[in-house]
Amino acid sequence: MSLRSEICARLLLPLIVTLLTVLAVFKLSGTDLHFAKYCAESTLVYAAVLLFPFIIRTALWGIFQFIVALQMCSIVSTSIYIVPLTVMNLSSHNAIGVKAQIWLAFIFAIVFFPSFFAIFSTKNVKVKKNIYMAAGSVVGVLMITLAFTQNSVLKNTKHLAKAVLHDVYFVPKQNAAIREQYRKPAVVSQSQLETAGADYFSPDTPIKNVIVIFVEGFSAEVVDYKNHSSRNLTPTYDQLYKNSLAFDHYYNHTYATYRGLRGQLYSLWQYKAGFYPDVGNQGFGQMDHEKIHKLTDSGLVSVPEILNQHHFNTYFLSNELRTGNMTSYLKTFAFTRVYGADDLGWTGDPPRSDKFAFQSLKQVLTKYKSDKPFFIGMYTAGTHHGVDSPDLTYGDGSNSYYNKFHNLDHWLGDFIAWFQRSPYYDNTLLVITSDHGVVIPTPEYRRSFHQKTEHSNFEIPLILYGKMVKPQIVDAKGTTSISLAPTLLDVLGIRKTEQYFLGCSLFETQCDERSSRLMHHFAAGTDSFRISANERGKYIISPEKEDAEFQKIYRFTN
Repeated sequence: MSLRSEICARLLLPLIVTLLTVLAVFKLSGTDLHFAKYCAESTLVYAAVLLFPFIIRTALWGIFQFIVALQMCSIVSTSIYIVPLTVMNLSSHNAIGVKAQIWLAFIFAIVFFPSFFAIFSTKNVKVKKNIYMAAGSVVGVLMITLAFTQNSVLKNTKHLAKAVLHDVYFVPKQNAAIREQYRKPAVVSQSQLETAGADYFSPDTPIKNVIVIFVEGFSAEVVDYKNHSSRNLTPTYDQLYKNSLAFDHYYNHTYATYRGLRGQLYSLWQYKAGFYPDVGNQGFGQMDHEKIHKLTDSGLVSVPEILNQHHFNTYFLSNELRTGNMTSYLKTFAFTRVYGADDLGWTGDPPRSDKFAFQSLKQVLTKYKSDKPFFIGMYTAGTHHGVDSPDLTYGDGSNSYYNKFHNLDHWLGDFIAWFQRSPYYDNTLLVITSDHGVVIPTPEYRRSFHQKTEHSNFEIPLILYGKMVKPQIVDAKGTTSISLAPTLLDVLGIRKTEQYFLGCSLFETQCDERSSRLMHHFAAGTDSFRISANERGKYIISPEKEDAEFQKIYRFTN
């Protein structure tokens, strides 16, 4: 081989190696990305790096080959170049499995190392100054053109870097600035409970502990007392409305469960729901646990987090197993402990029954030995859409809605009877509400409860029960469950702490203008409704265009 041929071979070796390895990857993946474009791209990049001294040449070629190797791994695994979501989910790499990780490491190695080390064959190649100037100008123009060429590695990497920088740095910074606009120095400015608390609670029986029961998909119209029915479907609720501090015209502010639980315990709206059947695994109930924690890390403050600072033990009883998405999601609320159903003895498939839910609550209370006050939340799932009662039935058992609501009512009554005999009755406030109203009022549901519209009935129960409570019905005047978090803290006398609650306490006498307006809104994703009273005093739920403020709120909630 002549000297000239040997120099040419050394010069072309790195380019030939990278073209062969990338061609092998393209063939292996069956991608429709154009290999010819990569040939042109790599040739131009190689020509450009040859114009530099050897050390700089090696560094630039190494960087390019590193980028190419990463992009080839993406092509093998997804058939496309790397997208921003891939970068954002790098912490969840274990989800693809060990074999897949080893395979991608192998692809990276065969693309990167041969091409990178081949550049050392050009160590003695030097470019004359006049050639450097002329060739550099041509190559520079071509490189700029290539950076805007579709399906090129450089263009994709440029967009990727821009998107990741935007999502990782600029968006969180902007969202944090928006969030600070909603910071409140106090939970309550002025409360009726400070001046007229004895009208609602006995001053001789202070509240030490709180239990909140979030019943799945339960509208107020299900209750016989509210529905003016004599069917004896909900005798427990009927008695509670008579023997408790119960709120009338109180509405849910969002749906479904993932939005409802976080929304009520943080006093916020969040955009993302639990499940999306049509757009892939994007809901909190579908994504991996690390992503759940990442998306809920918003810097906001929950009721349990505030109570932890006031020396409470805070617990939640999940309807799912300890490894379930709901349980993982609830752990982001800052509870001292979240119990999975299997932690308390459930051995069946999730979700656990309402009977077992109330048995679990008894179990946790019976075993509680600390002198510290506690806050316990529990979500029951037995009244979920499509579920029939696994235990008790109503009448001949032919109506699944009657069955499941009657079953819930029975086990709630069983728990209340136990609660009244327990030592907790003297110092514990029992709060009974819902995660949201009945979201899907089917024809059977509408017939069963005489609902005239096809829209969800947003009115839900909010019942405060305990020895210290003075029974009465209080008109909530169309306010929503966005007020639950500040109301709970107000009742406990925790009023002067910073937070980002969007609602006001139901006992607040000086609610700010923004919260007063927001507390009459319902929002779930792009759905938006306004709750208002007509001239006859009847509350109307009216669809409306999405309030621009919700776009800001969604930005900083997740």
